[in-house]
Amino acid sequence: MSSHDETGEQEKAVTEMREICYCGHPGEAEDREPIGDSGGERPLRSPSCGHLDYTLWLPEDVRTLALDEAERRTIRRKASTTA
Repeated sequence: MSSHDETGEQEKAVTEMREICYCGHPGEAEDREPIGDSGGERPLRSPSCGHLDYTLWLPEDVRTLALDEAERRTIRRKASTTA
């Protein structure tokens, strides 16, 4: 499998990743808001309760893809609410 195929498979896995927050909010992890914290980490914040998930359970390359996708979705959401 080429590195392009592997990247495509990782991106597919990231966009299909569903998770339930401690508060019970279901949905794709990427629908959470990425934020920066004082330690330089980029956790994802639950839209319902504000819980921070540092996604350290993900391999670093997959975590980066998930955080980047979450950032894109956050920008799209903010743009659609201001339009």
